[in-house]
Amino acid sequence: MAAAYFYFDFSDTSKQRHENMIRSLLTQLSMQCGGIPSSLRTLYDSCMGGAQQPTITTLIETLRHLVQEFQQMFVILDALDECKDRQDLLNTVEEVHGWKIGSLHLLVTSRREMDIEYSLDHLLNEQEIIFLQSALVDEDIRVYVRERLQTDRSLKRWRNHGQVQEEIEMALVSKAGGMFRWAACQLDELGKCLNLPMLRKALESLPKTLDDTYARILNGIDEDYSQYAIIILQWLVYSARPLQIEELAEAVTVDLQSRPRFSADRRFPEPRDVAAICSSLVTMLVEKFPARRRLKKEEPRTMVRLAHFSVREYLTSERILAGPGPTSRYSIREIPAHLGIAEICLAYLLQFDQPDSTFLSSKDFPLAQYAACYWIYHTELSGEKGGVDMTALLEMEAELFLRNRDAAHNYACLQLWSASNALLELSIETEMFSSLQIAVRSGRTKTGKLLV
Repeated sequence: MAAAYFYFDFSDTSKQRHENMIRSLLTQLSMQCGGIPSSLRTLYDSCMGGAQQPTITTLIETLRHLVQEFQQMFVILDALDECKDRQDLLNTVEEVHGWKIGSLHLLVTSRREMDIEYSLDHLLNEQEIIFLQSALVDEDIRVYVRERLQTDRSLKRWRNHGQVQEEIEMALVSKAGGMFRWAACQLDELGKCLNLPMLRKALESLPKTLDDTYARILNGIDEDYSQYAIIILQWLVYSARPLQIEELAEAVTVDLQSRPRFSADRRFPEPRDVAAICSSLVTMLVEKFPARRRLKKEEPRTMVRLAHFSVREYLTSERILAGPGPTSRYSIREIPAHLGIAEICLAYLLQFDQPDSTFLSSKDFPLAQYAACYWIYHTELSGEKGGVDMTALLEMEAELFLRNRDAAHNYACLQLWSASNALLELSIETEMFSSLQIAVRSGRTKTGKLLV
């Protein structure tokens, strides 16, 4: 027997493509075979000994052969609705279903999206489909609310007030409509109520929908922090990979209108305060990563992400434009967001303009690695063909490659460190790259032509 799973995740670009799902399933199953499966050897040989990448069709065919290696095979695909190339994914699910392999058991989960329902309806009978209706979830929400009332620090003032707890429980369960996310947000807000009149006033004016909830949270952000919030949300929606809290906190230290653009004085003494600006819209969790070269233990890192897929949907939807008050200022549009991220990355790299800047510390400059690896990614996605004003970005690029040899060299070193997965704390001996070499190596051909 073997089992494999894949969780599509809106906050991680590596978990949003159906090809990555297929590769992950192949990896998991091959590790449970007890040896190298013949189907994988065949795949390897067909790709000229690994010199070429296999096509998706070949990967799916290899998966079909690999599944048949096991007497019982269980595959779980979670959150289909968070896949970027959803139609390709649905086509693959239909193809796998069509294999008619009796030993293969497939479980998929998703929110009720029309295209997903349409694709799966004709594959399954009524007994094979389970809808989590609100009535089925209400009791689970009740348990969740009770747990929060007993364990949440912000709600501890009501632990010895049984009647008040019943009021909170009744109000939230009756109005949640089966939405855990809605109940969670209301509990976060109720935690700010310091006395009973404030609490009852909040219970009487609970927002009806998630959109109303998110609009209320956004409008509650202090005016002094609104620009920070916009930057934070842009990065969390469109970052190329999940972010550590220190990286996100560093992004708000860049002010494109100031000189210098980066200033350590703008740093938050406690990086976690950056997440607090956006309240229930974001969440933090500690994850363990493989140890670096000189360390033996796994490294715990605090990651920050949007609290739920529905937050991303709301921020990037047209609905936010019709929200009350200043809600529309937090509307996140893809091309301007990528442009803003690219500008912050480039501005951050330009601070390393001294020859000794190669002695970098990832703790002292936590955004350096991300900026070096992904500013071009965000630049390309910001629409270089037109539609947005890229003057500031192009000026910074010219400053990097044309006028600041040390900054360009240090940027190249950062790229090398990242590619080799070496410690940023270590200095490496490199030849002095020319600006032309760095620009061409980075794929900036237009800039390279200017340097010739």
